[in-house]
Amino acid sequence: MPRTIDQWESITLRWLVLICVAMSLGCYKYTPATLDAVPTGAKVRALLSAEAERELRNRVGLDAGVVDGELLEKNEDSVLLSVRAARGSQTVGTQSLYQRIDVARRNVLRVDVRTLDAPRTVVLAGGFTTAAVVALVLAIDKGNPARPEPPNGGPEDSRRRILVGVPIVRW
Repeated sequence: MPRTIDQWESITLRWLVLICVAMSLGCYKYTPATLDAVPTGAKVRALLSAEAERELRNRVGLDAGVVDGELLEKNEDSVLLSVRAARGSQTVGTQSLYQRIDVARRNVLRVDVRTLDAPRTVVLAGGFTTAAVVALVLAIDKGNPARPEPPNGGPEDSRRRILVGVPIVRW
């Protein structure tokens, strides 16, 4: 049974939403850096000492040896990070709870800075864009109720149908 226009639009919309969500995540990588070289406001991943882990567990209930967050402030003896303390529920529109934590510099064993990996993101964007265009073309083509039946009841010449809309440029 052929699909209706509404079914194709629904399928296409789902794929486009999925593609948009995947693209919003991007392709990130973590690059090791010294704490002095990390600018304020950077997204970081910090490996904490066992002492800092125990202190955070007792003080704010955060049980993590590695924390992901934003570097808010740094001085000679401590750093202030904003980290996710609790995730929102699975429903749309909920917010995560972020906690500001201060950690002694001596308890930060390693810091990695989160940066966008441009080549992987471009390849991913190209792949998703191609998939979106193909899905859209298929949805438009399959969901067209005004398309006449092929002559003699046989299969359509799909090559002609595809090439009609493509301009040919010769150099």
